[in-house]
Amino acid sequence: MEKIRITSVRNAYGVKVKRCCASCQHKCIEKDGTRFSAQRNRPYCALRKKLKIMEATVRILNQSPLMTRQYMDKKTGEQKVINSVTLKLTDGLNTFLGEITGERAVNCPKFDPQYVYKVQCSMVVREWNSQQTGEAMQATTIYVDKINVM
Repeated sequence: MEKIRITSVRNAYGVKVKRCCASCQHKCIEKDGTRFSAQRNRPYCALRKKLKIMEATVRILNQSPLMTRQYMDKKTGEQKVINSVTLKLTDGLNTFLGEITGERAVNCPKFDPQYVYKVQCSMVVREWNSQQTGEAMQATTIYVDKINVM
């Protein structure tokens, strides 16, 4: 199968942007659309795209306790720890989960569900290939960047 190397594409605004494998900075795509890492000859690994910043006036329905999980840093090969707090938020019509991570999660106070808050969130889409089925998967994560009482 003939392979086509893609170094850049145009986004929705017509701006030329680079597309590459997150771990090795190289990506190939076959004619059928299958992506793989050019240097490591394996399926295309995770790519994060920051979609947009969202501001909303919300009420906090639920707040998880501080969670700590370990992960392997792909660049250094070291075990690292990430802290996070998950908030279940509603604007009256929509309900969604927002995540506070890092040092801000460690210092995160317990929010009162009776108050209304103004939040600024960033949404990130992560793409990967399933290890079980090999199909392309996507997940959207909403990160809470700022939160203030109204």
